[in-house]
Amino acid sequence: MGCMKSFRLIIGFLIFVMIVGCNNQNILKIPNDSELIDLAVKFLIDSENGKISIRDDSIFYNNKKLYELADTVRILDSITKNKYIDDLVLKRLNIFSKNDFEFMVSQNEVEITYDFKRLLKEGIVLINKVNLKEFRKNEFHAPYYSMSKPLYSLDYNKALLNVDFNFSDSSRGYVLILEKVNDKWIVKKMIQTWVA
Repeated sequence: MGCMKSFRLIIGFLIFVMIVGCNNQNILKIPNDSELIDLAVKFLIDSENGKISIRDDSIFYNNKKLYELADTVRILDSITKNKYIDDLVLKRLNIFSKNDFEFMVSQNEVEITYDFKRLLKEGIVLINKVNLKEFRKNEFHAPYYSMSKPLYSLDYNKALLNVDFNFSDSSRGYVLILEKVNDKWIVKKMIQTWVA
C-alpha cells in the first residue's frame, strides 16, 4: 500500500512539473541555424541587388533596386568557424557581454550542417570547397562569399556570423549582428572586419 502511495505522489509531482514547465514563458527557444544562414544569404542577395545600402555600419533598405546585379552570386558550399569572435571592435560595441563571448567560443567548436542546394533555386552558384583552389586559378575575377556558423548570446536573442567577400584584388570581411525582434530574426548591424 505504501508503495502505491509513493507511486501516486511521484506521478502527481511529475504531472505538476510538466504543467508548470509547459506554462513557463521563459523557456529558451534555441534557434535553427539554417534560419539565420538563410537570412544572411538573403541579406547578401539584397545588398548585391542594391536593395540595401550600408553607411557607418547602419543598414538602410531601399524601396527599389539601385542597380542591376552585376554578376552571379557565388557562395562557398561549406560553413566555416567564426574567425572574428575575438575582434576588439566587436567587444567594444557592448552588444554582447563577456559571458556571451565565452558562450560563443564554446559554440564555435561544434560543427553544423546546412543544405546549400536549397540556394540553387535563388540563382546562387555554389562553389565546392574541394575544388576551391582550382576555381580561384581558373575564375580569378569571379567573386564569391563564404560564411561562418552563427554564434548566439546566452539568451539566444542575439547572434553574429561572419561573411567574407573573396575577390582577386578587393576582398573584405564583415560580421553580421543579428537580433530577434518580435520573434523574428533581423540583421541589426554589419561591421567590416578586414580589407585586402
